[in-house]
Amino acid sequence: MKVFITFSPQQERLGGFEYEPQGNERLAYGKTCFPIIPAINGYAVPGEPFRVILVVQDYEFCRNNAAVFHEELNALCEEKGLVCQEVLELHVPFDDQVNSQISTFQALANAIRDDDDIHACIT
Repeated sequence: MKVFITFSPQQERLGGFEYEPQGNERLAYGKTCFPIIPAINGYAVPGEPFRVILVVQDYEFCRNNAAVFHEELNALCEEKGLVCQEVLELHVPFDDQVNSQISTFQALANAIRDDDDIHACIT
């Protein structure tokens, strides 16, 4: 199954941005607050279920932005007839300590299944 992985942003105020795809027109999309949305738009197939893993740090703005992500994803799915089977929110600490990063990586590894086709936002 296709799995899209992203982090909920730390910004207090999100603003839509139109990303310019470089060498991959499948990523062409209008304004979005989340760089993974153009990937979902370009690679999810109508009627074919997919999953999203949303890493949410324990920080007010990250939690608030996770709710905005759900709204934007739901609008995209409705518009294009996409079937998001699950949005798995991985709640992780809001710090950069090595142990926290290892824990986050382990949680991501545990959430990925055999034969998943992974698409990730690394911005």
